[in-house]
Amino acid sequence: DYNSTPKMTTRLLSLGGHWSVLSSLSRHSLLSDRWSLVRLASSSSFSPATTATTLCSSLSSRDLDQEVADWVHSNTYWPNSATVSAEHDAVLLPFATDIRLRDSHLSPAGQIRYGLVLEHMDALAGQVAYLHANGTSQARPLTIVTAAVDRINVCGRLSATQDLFMKASVRYVGRSSMEVGLDVMSVENDEAHTNESSTGIQDPQSSSSSSSSSLSSSSSSLLSASTSCATPSSPSTASSPRRYRRIMDAYFVMVARDRHDMSVAMQVPPLRMLGTAEQQKALAEGQQRQMRRKADAARSLRLQPPDSEESLLIHQLFVNQLRWTGVQPPPGEMTISETRRQSTQLVMPQQRNLHGKMFGGIMMRTGFELAYATAHRFAGQRPEFLNLDDLVFHRPVDVGAYLCLDAYVCYTEGRKIHVIVHARVEDPTSGSRDLTNTFNFTFFVRRQLDRSVRPHTYEEAMWYLMGRRISSTSRVPDLYKEDSNDPDADDDTRLHV
Repeated sequence: DYNSTPKMTTRLLSLGGHWSVLSSLSRHSLLSDRWSLVRLASSSSFSPATTATTLCSSLSSRDLDQEVADWVHSNTYWPNSATVSAEHDAVLLPFATDIRLRDSHLSPAGQIRYGLVLEHMDALAGQVAYLHANGTSQARPLTIVTAAVDRINVCGRLSATQDLFMKASVRYVGRSSMEVGLDVMSVENDEAHTNESSTGIQDPQSSSSSSSSSLSSSSSSLLSASTSCATPSSPSTASSPRRYRRIMDAYFVMVARDRHDMSVAMQVPPLRMLGTAEQQKALAEGQQRQMRRKADAARSLRLQPPDSEESLLIHQLFVNQLRWTGVQPPPGEMTISETRRQSTQLVMPQQRNLHGKMFGGIMMRTGFELAYATAHRFAGQRPEFLNLDDLVFHRPVDVGAYLCLDAYVCYTEGRKIHVIVHARVEDPTSGSRDLTNTFNFTFFVRRQLDRSVRPHTYEEAMWYLMGRRISSTSRVPDLYKEDSNDPDADDDTRLHV
């Protein structure tokens, strides 16, 4: 009697090799018909990956609406010790007091992992976009997906002994697209986080409305700060003054699609205009960024040939390559293909988003960590992350597919290293590969590079020019420059992934 014995489903599925699927889906209470699940699991025509994808896609609209609402409003994504604002647009991660949380985010160098922070940023951007588009309402069955990441700038280092504060807001709205701006800051407390009350951090389940409003008021004052890596204002409380040091800022482009037909765009509500000078300025800046994105897309090397200056540069590189044909190239010079690093992983059900596809934040983390390893291996010293630029999600990745990443050092200039990462989804049955997105990461190293790269094919030449364009706009924080002038700086303790 499966109605009176829920554990029977678990036993049958574990025998059929579908334990991971059940444990993931049942944990979210997505299954209402256990008998249908048993019949599906016992069928030999379904692989575990196919079963997971089928179950995710066959959920009723009501179940999926509830799942979206639970994810946005109940803060299930965030750790239990995190403090989430009442508006669900700001999060405080208490690394200073929560040892377990800190340990789960540490890199081998003892610092907070940038890759995990990128994953959190994507989750918060999606949360804010859903709230703006009213995507949690059953009257609007839409899907919010990350279409692109305009740019993520790094302004300072993440600290494992300081809390991390993230604030997101919709800055610009098109017909079906939303630009979500994100600010990431470390919290410097004068009391050095001696106890939980001094930090103002409480369990989100028991936090009072006053603490939530305090977080909201603090975060709103941070929005008045410039988003160009300037030092923001420092909100304070009566019990413990805090200073906020900007670490990163970013712009995510989110789009709304019909849940049943992803090719159909859904209109999103316009921004609520308050008529303030600050909002007018933010709106004008959002329009400028939108125009810049369109201009950059129009002159993309994927669509347009290089300009005259770039063509001369490529020709000179070609002439230099002919000079070394058949002889040993100069020391320290490598072809782009010689810097290649690869990674392949099977996409698991636990990595899916609300709609059964691989969560984009996990893809960003995976791409970053491979790019970091590629830059580290090339330079022979630990690199610092400068920015992520020109990231476009071309297609989703299904559960059960293979995500194949190829990373190359495609451009170097001074102490800057540009790494391009191609992410392709591979069908395990047919073996076909399709490009899902391309990451462009720029890193910085303390010591002058003793090697460089050159393109060998026309495709590599286009990568070289793309890296050159992005690196020319990559600003090196003053903190990194100070390290470059410090001969006693220790790579292993100061630099991290």
